[in-house]
Amino acid sequence: LLQYKSEKCKITFDIIPSATKAVYERYGVDKYLYAIGLSVDPDYRGYGLGKDILKIRDLIGPMYGVSATSTAFTSIMAQKSAAGAGFEEFSKKNFTDLVDKNGKEYFPG
Repeated sequence: LLQYKSEKCKITFDIIPSATKAVYERYGVDKYLYAIGLSVDPDYRGYGLGKDILKIRDLIGPMYGVSATSTAFTSIMAQKSAAGAGFEEFSKKNFTDLVDKNGKEYFPG
């Protein structure tokens, strides 16, 4: 059983099973490369490293017999890198849509 330091972290990671099912169904696969987020140190931004990190998956996946990759991108910069690397957006969830049982936003603003 996984334990989380915060309820917000738990809510974020609870999205993964439904995302996994969506990837399996959309691409007809039973395994895929997955990550949560993409980050590049501020000192190295602007060189296309985010896009390069994502493109490397095109080489790694086939080495292990994995034909699909998916990531939850949480920032506009990461989303732009993903688009540049050829990723398609097939699911979108705004953090402001994540609410507790009383309707209070987990990530307001």
